[in-house]
Amino acid sequence: SEKKLGFIDVTAKWCFTCKVNEKVILETIEFKKLIEQHQVTLLLADWTKKSPAIEKFLKSQQKVGVPAYFVLNKDGKLISLGETLSIKKIEKSFE
Repeated sequence: SEKKLGFIDVTAKWCFTCKVNEKVILETIEFKKLIEQHQVTLLLADWTKKSPAIEKFLKSQQKVGVPAYFVLNKDGKLISLGETLSIKKIEKSFE
């Protein structure tokens, strides 16, 4: 059976860059269409209140803070998108 794509958004309410990315990318119609088109499962990791589980996950990915965005591709491989997002970058990681 074909594996599903996943998009992981590690964010926090106090994170300014996260808020900017939400406005510019994640809350856009373009992003929503992309997610629908590729049937992507969206996962949100909210680090507003420090979470040992999220911290451990970030450390395992050599990240120290938020924002952090990842795509779980169809091969089950985790791809880090870094802190800056673009629709093109996200779409490319789906391939």
